[in-house]
Amino acid sequence: MRNILALIGAVVVLVAAGGWYLGWYKLSTEPGADGHINIKADVDKQKILDDEKKAQQKVGEIINNQTSGTPADQKKVQGTTTSLQQNADGSWSINPPK
Repeated sequence: MRNILALIGAVVVLVAAGGWYLGWYKLSTEPGADGHINIKADVDKQKILDDEKKAQQKVGEIINNQTSGTPADQKKVQGTTTSLQQNADGSWSINPPK
């Protein structure tokens, strides 16, 4: 149970630090009445949506690059070609390259 709570805490800290670094939000303080401090949070929703769209496009490009390669059974193999020929008796013979 403690490991799950530690994992949740780590995710929250990473998201908070990453959001601050990417400029998703800004925190500021102002002196208030009677010596109190007012904390203001400014969230840039459009920046978050733009970054999400960029991340989705980047992941899509990575997936397309991984899947658009030639399949393993169609890869070209370096070497010389030989001909395979079936004989009249049903056996096969390999003719060496010329």
